[in-house]
Amino acid sequence: MSHLPAQQPKDNTYLETPGICRSLERLQKDDEEGVVTGIWIAILASVFGPKEEYMIRAQSLSPGGVTDLLGLQFVKQGTKYREVQFLVVQAKAPIKETRDAAWEAAKDQLLDYLPHLEPKRKHHKYGIVAVGRWAQFVLYDEDNRRLTALHDGHLHVERQFKDVLDLLHYIRDNH
Repeated sequence: MSHLPAQQPKDNTYLETPGICRSLERLQKDDEEGVVTGIWIAILASVFGPKEEYMIRAQSLSPGGVTDLLGLQFVKQGTKYREVQFLVVQAKAPIKETRDAAWEAAKDQLLDYLPHLEPKRKHHKYGIVAVGRWAQFVLYDEDNRRLTALHDGHLHVERQFKDVLDLLHYIRDNH
C-alpha cells in the first residue's frame, strides 16, 4: 500500500463535502480508530440517508460482539416498520494500514458479526474493513460462512472515492 493509486475526479463525490474532505486531510498515523469511524459515519450518511429510512449505528451490540458501525434500513411491512440490517464496518487506526494482521483481524470480526444481522432470512450482507485511509468491501456468503471481496486489493478512500461510492451505491441497491 505504499504505492498511491491515481487521483479520481472529485465531482459528485463525498470529497465535495467539506467536513469529510477536511477530516481526511487531517487524518494522522497516530489518530485513534474512532477518528476513522467518524469519517466513515459521514461517508455512509452521504449514501444511506435518514430521509430514505437508513440509519448508521455506532457500537451496536450483536451476539458476535460490538460492531464499529452497523448500517440498517427501516422497511414498511403492513402497518409497522422492521429493521433490515445489511452492513457492518470494522475500523482500525491509520497506523495499522500496512499490517496484514489488522486487516485479517477486522475480517474475522466481520465473520463474527455478519451472520447475526437481522432479519436472519437470507439477504445480502456486506462488510467494510476500513484501516486508516484504505478500505476493502466484502460480501458475506451465508452458505459457506466466508467473505468474498467485491474488488481487487484495497481502495484509497481519499483518492479512489468514485470506486468507493460505486460500491456503496451497489450495496444500497442490492441489500
